[in-house]
Amino acid sequence: MKEVVVNINKVNLYSLPCIVIGTPLFIIVYRYFHGTGLREILDSNPHLLMVLVLVILVMIILHELIHGMFFSLFAKRGTKSIKFGIIWSKFAPYCHCTDAITAKQYRIVLLMPTLLLGVLPTLTGFVIGNFIIFFSGVMLIWGGIGDIIAYSLTRKVPGSALLIDHPKEVGFYYNDKI
Repeated sequence: MKEVVVNINKVNLYSLPCIVIGTPLFIIVYRYFHGTGLREILDSNPHLLMVLVLVILVMIILHELIHGMFFSLFAKRGTKSIKFGIIWSKFAPYCHCTDAITAKQYRIVLLMPTLLLGVLPTLTGFVIGNFIIFFSGVMLIWGGIGDIIAYSLTRKVPGSALLIDHPKEVGFYYNDKI
């Protein structure tokens, strides 16, 4: 079995420029089209910051549950093969599957939370002019960077290859003798 991983510290390091540069760019684009941004919204209702933080925390939990839901759809043992947790030293919540699934299925598992909770709310919030939905989505896109990096690692593996999710790092194991 071949191990293909990116250390979680490197994922956090890769995420930093996206967050530092990307977040202001998203806000500038939103402000350009809608005339308001985070400052104006918080000035009008200071309690919204607490709401935004709570929404993001709930979405983080949903992110991992979506991974679990899709893992369980593809895993031989279903939900019995799913484990949830948090690496407290890195504040990294995770969902791990102990069963092997195909690379094609693993790619779906990796991308669905970011698409459903990141991209979709960002676009929806932008279109309807709701900054809270928009900004929550942006934050969940950044929260999915590790999944996007893991997805990029799978591109070197045939879609039919069986992968086993790595239990401690961003990545997987697979049989390279296919």
